Amino acid sequence: MSEINRRNFLKYSVGVLAGAMIPDYCFAKEKSFDFSKFSDEEVLARMLFGEARSLYKVEEDVREPVMIGYTALNRAEKSNYVNLKEAILAPKQYSCFNPKDVNYNKIKNPGKNDLNSWKKSLEISKKILNGLFEHLNYGQTHYHRKDKKPKWRKSPKMKKIWGQDFFKHYFYKEL
Repeated sequence: MSEINRRNFLKYSVGVLAGAMIPDYCFAKEKSFDFSKFSDEEVLARMLFGEARSLYKVEEDVREPVMIGYTALNRAEKSNYVNLKEAILAPKQYSCFNPKDVNYNKIKNPGKNDLNSWKKSLEISKKILNGLFEHLNYGQTHYHRKDKKPKWRKSPKMKKIWGQDFFKHYFYKEL
């Protein structure tokens, strides 16, 4: 059943059961969420929440999430993006900001979904932006999970710079 037919069926069925027709606006699809209204710190924290919160299980070791965070700062610095927020929110850069991604709805209201991870994301974001983790910045601009094999990793522009055995990701620097 197509989306339009399904919606009309639901509208008609609910309307008949309720004894009245339901206005169309009740069935409107949600408009895209505007992440750009948040500060750089909060957008970076949302990115960390969506991309790296599973790495917080080892509380004392935040190296891997921090290195993921630095990919955004390095992209913003290296590219034509105006600022950090634009680098993070650019289409197809960080999957958690893609509406079809499993984490998209979670990053819209991260505190509601996992308050401890959200607090950790904010803490790491703030420390990254204040330069407290500079020693973990190797110029990395890209990363992927070790069990994934994205095509871009084979590009001559990409140099693998980090992939510790105990990390779950490989990190690359775009040349």
